Amino acid sequence: LELEIGGDVAHLGLWIEAAVRTSADGAPVHRVAIEPCLGAADSLDEALVLGVAPPPLAPGEERRWSFRLRLPGRD
Repeated sequence: LELEIGGDVAHLGLWIEAAVRTSADGAPVHRVAIEPCLGAADSLDEALVLGVAPPPLAPGEERRWSFRLRLPGRD
């Protein structure tokens, strides 16, 4: 398993939702997502206190991020 991170965001987070909600038809909802993160802190408040929060975006400014997940035996 290989994971590459690129762009302006240096940290990724893993969001896991395991049947804590149900869909409109009553079926359990399961989700996994890879998302950009502010850093090692769990909240923006904590990141600000620790001094690890990135600077805020200026009006019209963008940040981009990307990731590539490569599984063994697949290219």
